[in-house]
Amino acid sequence: MHRVFAFLPHRSFVIAASALWVISISLWGRVAAQSRPVEFVNTLRGSASKPEYSRGNTFPAVTVPFGFNFWTPITEPNSSSWLYRYDRNTLQGFGVSHEPSPWVGDHGSIQIMPEVGNLQVAADARGATFRHSEEIAQPHYYAVTLDSSSIRVELTPTDHASRFRFT
Repeated sequence: MHRVFAFLPHRSFVIAASALWVISISLWGRVAAQSRPVEFVNTLRGSASKPEYSRGNTFPAVTVPFGFNFWTPITEPNSSSWLYRYDRNTLQGFGVSHEPSPWVGDHGSIQIMPEVGNLQVAADARGATFRHSEEIAQPHYYAVTLDSSSIRVELTPTDHASRFRFT
């Protein structure tokens, strides 16, 4: 075993081993901070689909396993199939849905949107811009800051509903 590393000068080996140790300790700290497997799930994956080309046909749904319903941010408010498209930067609301796939469609959904100022009922008028860098999209939690009003929206599921917090 000692001869395996004979080609490395002793000082280089010690430096390389020390660097690997520091990197592994640093990575372990990150993994330990995210100790629950759900923390590694990003429900935005697969949401860059379009009707012309599928990249997963998913959207950031927030629900519990076998939940009664789920909530999702809405970028396409008048669509009965494509609720959320990643290539959009305007949220029109947050909706309750039962949609299993955009190809199946949805019906009877309810949408809400936090606003500041005069009430805007029309979807195009109530839209708020956002940045994907401000989104946190996990199965148990969704959060985003709306640029135009600086409202922070957070939602988390319950077995038959969801809890919202607007800050």
